[in-house]
Amino acid sequence: MSNIKIKGLDKLMKQLSDPKQIAKQAIAGNNGIEIKCPNCQKLIKVPLNGKTCSCGQKITLNLK
Repeated sequence: MSNIKIKGLDKLMKQLSDPKQIAKQAIAGNNGIEIKCPNCQKLIKVPLNGKTCSCGQKITLNLK
């Protein structure tokens, strides 16, 4: 059996064990997540730092 060491495996396993981090990376990689505005129900793409809808409602993402 060969002894193979994968560089960065510890870092990868740590990232995979944190669902919040995985969600943040997925949202950032997609330039936001599409959700309906709670005020006007318009579908808008909201990035991690939040966005203001055309109706004036400020929308931020709270990952729990």
